[in-house]
Amino acid sequence: EDAYIRSQGITTGISNFETQTGVVWDNFHSHTGTFAVTGGTHDAKGIKGEVGVFWSSFTNTWYHVYHVNKEPEPNTEGGMYDKLIYTEKSCGSFSQQQDNATQFSIGDRVSFNCELYEQATLFGFPSGALVGRTWWVCTIASFFDITINFSVFREVPLWDCTITDFIGGDDNDDNDFDIEDAYIRSEGVTTGISNFNEASQTGVVWDNFHSHTGTFAVTGGTQDGKGKGISGQLEVFWDQFFSTWYHVYTVEA
Repeated sequence: EDAYIRSQGITTGISNFETQTGVVWDNFHSHTGTFAVTGGTHDAKGIKGEVGVFWSSFTNTWYHVYHVNKEPEPNTEGGMYDKLIYTEKSCGSFSQQQDNATQFSIGDRVSFNCELYEQATLFGFPSGALVGRTWWVCTIASFFDITINFSVFREVPLWDCTITDFIGGDDNDDNDFDIEDAYIRSEGVTTGISNFNEASQTGVVWDNFHSHTGTFAVTGGTQDGKGKGISGQLEVFWDQFFSTWYHVYTVEA
């Protein structure tokens, strides 16, 4: 739930920082370069610019120097942000790729997709037009320890996810979505990624994370009036009453 900033780019000389000798270290110092800031969450929502990562021989550490054009937060009377809300239904095609069948390791991947509907309620139940689909691809980036209800869980996977919401579908054939449809792209880290089938809807992971939830940085989109130039953040949460996931975008108006 902490705020984070997401950056991407290319560099050279990536190497182990425990081996501080040789020509690669002398020129690149393990991990340095200039990267594009693609977005952030919470206090960093809508952030853009660049980050330079450089090594200081004097302090023996790396510095992250951001040059950003951060807009002020909107006021409560309206301001610069709008909300877009969609709901997931009929999630399927859950695929899990693991190097080790008995335990997770860095680089393991999960992918799945769901139908995506505009927000509406009819007779107390989710309703609304089918607008497209959402595709999730998540890869384990690291492991960490986490405390849930005073219980400590060791080596919990930290998932790095890319979420693509296609929102261009506007006909009755829910299988007729093509790559030309408008979409919004979001990225970020979360935990608790797991299968959503009925057999998996039990246990501590489901109870706390409900398969796929979290807050992600909106990195961009396509097509005028829908996704092009969009920035902000995406929150995905589970609604127990309606038994569905919501995609709540807070994006620049």
